[in-house]
Amino acid sequence: MFNYSFVRIAVVTMYFLLCSACGTPADDPSSDQDSEDNGLTATDINFVGGGSQTPDLEPEEEPYRSPTLSGDPPPTMLTWIPTIEQAVRLAEHDRDIRIIVWAVSESCDECPGIERDVFTDPDVIAVSREWYFVNLDVDRNAEQAEYLLHGADPPALVFLDNHGYEYDRYYGTFTAAELENMLIRGRA
Repeated sequence: MFNYSFVRIAVVTMYFLLCSACGTPADDPSSDQDSEDNGLTATDINFVGGGSQTPDLEPEEEPYRSPTLSGDPPPTMLTWIPTIEQAVRLAEHDRDIRIIVWAVSESCDECPGIERDVFTDPDVIAVSREWYFVNLDVDRNAEQAEYLLHGADPPALVFLDNHGYEYDRYYGTFTAAELENMLIRGRA
């Protein structure tokens, strides 16, 4: 009746045609090798369009990583100076300039949120023209952090005058409105 090789050729041809229609590379079904599982099931394949019926997933937002901990200032329009010494040298000649030391550490869970939300707030940026901001990584500068923070943990702000003398400090989290008030109060 039917020739076995004719049926085999027809089945192989149909298999390759279906696989090319759905966009999946076809393994030779006549080979004795196991084909790799590509993770698709019959319900995943859209035979009309050739694509998957699974909805496109939105990429997950990458968590904010504090640039301060990598040695870079937060990406804001505030005036960031690399060290306290450099900030004092720059501020000494202008009595209206004040310095804020922003203390952070790897273990500070609140610090990335403050950098992302508070330091980029337009109202904070508007009142920060007479301020220099300095990053202080407590983990890398333990001696300086101990001197300025007296053993307290970040987040913390230390306020210095234009000669580098401390006149105020703030420990804990704060909102943009609170920082704005601190900046305005610190200029008076």
